[in-house]
Amino acid sequence: MHTKNPPLSTSCEHTYTKNKNHILDWVVTPDINLINNLQVMGKFKSDHKVIVFEWPFCKPKLVKRTIACRKKKIDNQALGADIQRVAENMKDDCNMNLVDIYNRKLKQLLDIHAPLKIRIARDRPSAPWMTSHTKELKTERRRAERKWRSTNLCIHKDIK
Repeated sequence: MHTKNPPLSTSCEHTYTKNKNHILDWVVTPDINLINNLQVMGKFKSDHKVIVFEWPFCKPKLVKRTIACRKKKIDNQALGADIQRVAENMKDDCNMNLVDIYNRKLKQLLDIHAPLKIRIARDRPSAPWMTSHTKELKTERRRAERKWRSTNLCIHKDIK
């Protein structure tokens, strides 16, 4: 069955999908031509039959991006000693570009003590139902749950 210019057109396989010869199961689609190889399968313990069909659905491509990061744990004593050595060597310099030289030396030290690691990350598309409002509600719920766990008071459990 196809209706003329609706927001969603409907398609019905003209096969009985219930044991008592009723047609109860429908496939709703924006375009009737999208449904391929529709089959009604029976012989299950349920009184309904299973509708199986192919739908040409393409997942969106994952976008790759490059992320540069450094390790979090740095040997502070070794880094401090190296910085002190650089500062002592620069005391004798009378160059006007001391700030540029110092910045370059610090960057070199940082690259030695915490090398830059580059990795590839894939941006996954958000679920269509995950809106900013939904995220705010989930955050509020988690906050209330943490408060309840720390205080164990009923008033914090009732916050929804």
